[in-house]
Amino acid sequence: MKKLLGLLAATGLVASTSSVVVACGEEQDTTITKDSIIAATAQVKDLDDLEAVNAALAKIEIEGLESLTAVLKGEPTTDVVVTISLVEGYALDEENDTFEIENAIDSKIVSKDMIIAKVEVLEISRDLDEVNEKLGSITHKGLESLTAVLKADSTTDVVVTISLVEDYTLNEGIDTFEVENAIILFVDSEELETTIKDGETEFESFSAARVYFSDLASNFDSVKTILLTEDSEKYTIKITLNDYSEFIDIEDVKNHSFEIALTINSVTIIHADLQSWLITELKGYELTSVEEVEAKLNEILGENSTITSPPEFHLNKVDDFSLSIHPQVPNLVQLELIFADGYVKNTPSPLALQGVFTSSTNK
Repeated sequence: MKKLLGLLAATGLVASTSSVVVACGEEQDTTITKDSIIAATAQVKDLDDLEAVNAALAKIEIEGLESLTAVLKGEPTTDVVVTISLVEGYALDEENDTFEIENAIDSKIVSKDMIIAKVEVLEISRDLDEVNEKLGSITHKGLESLTAVLKADSTTDVVVTISLVEDYTLNEGIDTFEVENAIILFVDSEELETTIKDGETEFESFSAARVYFSDLASNFDSVKTILLTEDSEKYTIKITLNDYSEFIDIEDVKNHSFEIALTINSVTIIHADLQSWLITELKGYELTSVEEVEAKLNEILGENSTITSPPEFHLNKVDDFSLSIHPQVPNLVQLELIFADGYVKNTPSPLALQGVFTSSTNK
């Protein structure tokens, strides 16, 4: 009898230990990490409703996982709370058996700003049909179509209407927006040239003429810059169009140059007379250094001068000047005058002012 009991006891011991021993004699790991389950739900995003979320969760297969069940978190109604259920004998690596998925359910609200951002990166089109063709290539969740029409009184700007899939709504009430310069503005070069030539053609100075034409560019929607240049008293206008405009009738679609007849009333200064007057004027102050000469010239030259000069020399139009001493001729000062741009036709070469100061060594 004791032998039989001992045999039964030995048999029972083997049965109880076989539940934790596997084929190779290794213990089976029954712990599931919560992070591995969360990672498996990464694609559960922007689904139609809670039923679709739970259907997607039901397809996730992990050994030891019995089910994942989602309920709405509350507000916003796009987020869910998921409860983990495990097969008997398995355990999570932490006590909390729930986690949240943000944006598991599509809000069905479309951001107008996101649609506008996709439209703004489109390249400029040659006509309205091309605009609508490009708009048709834009995709966005909940977007059905984008349709453009010309803005009233414009040939380049359009108004775009947003149409959404059923059950989707915009995050703001107005379903239209404007796009400036969506269409290329074609320009007739001859017509633009004629318009410019019919404007002002007489100016007090070349500088004044340059400013006039530069400012004139703002009168044309298509023009970026208008530049006036001079070569041997021949004046040339160069027009550069902005990024959304092209010349329709010439090969260079952005630039056009032409000669223009202008009257520039710049003054002519007699070099020898100016030099003679300056020498006489400066000698009258009995100056003793080049520094004193420079100080006195500051009183004579420029629009803030305090010493009156003959009007035929226009010294009030001097913007700046420079002085240098001749390296080989004692007391010879070389004066270079810088007049306002374009004011003087014959800008004087450096003036030689001999004997305008007496150095202390020569006294």
